[in-house]
Amino acid sequence: MTCRKCAALVAAALLLASCRQEPSPSAQGGTVQVPVPRAAGNGVQLGAEPRRLSPGEDRLEGALKALLETSRRPQESAIPPGTRLRSLKVEGGTATVDLSGEFKAVGERGSTGESLAQNALRQVLAQFPQVERMVVLVDGRPFEGEHADWTGPIPVRDESTHAGGRP
Repeated sequence: MTCRKCAALVAAALLLASCRQEPSPSAQGGTVQVPVPRAAGNGVQLGAEPRRLSPGEDRLEGALKALLETSRRPQESAIPPGTRLRSLKVEGGTATVDLSGEFKAVGERGSTGESLAQNALRQVLAQFPQVERMVVLVDGRPFEGEHADWTGPIPVRDESTHAGGRP
């Protein structure tokens, strides 16, 4: 092979390599933060773990599913085992999250466990600016907790997290 042919092959390879585009992060689904319980002093608080979403996966739905998947490790989840996302709808700043009946077991975890579950859902949804409040349904009906207040739309952010104190 002559030097001229080698140079042409190298130039073609470089040209092809420069034309290859990496998928954009948004097309890859991106990364979301998933709240998980952590020991803190004499209690428990929620920490966050990054989770990578599948390419093309809806970020909001993917974040909720990632949270629910933590229930496979009950000792490391605020969500009762087997809980699934039945549906998700966001309208007028309110996310309506319909969970499967397994979520009802959250009441068996006492006030701390139920509060952790509610706050984990809030933290996941708070990552998305289009969500201001959440309504939690179980099997299509409003969830009525045993220890925490689940009535009405629940703000997903605390007052302190808003510029100017606005929800």
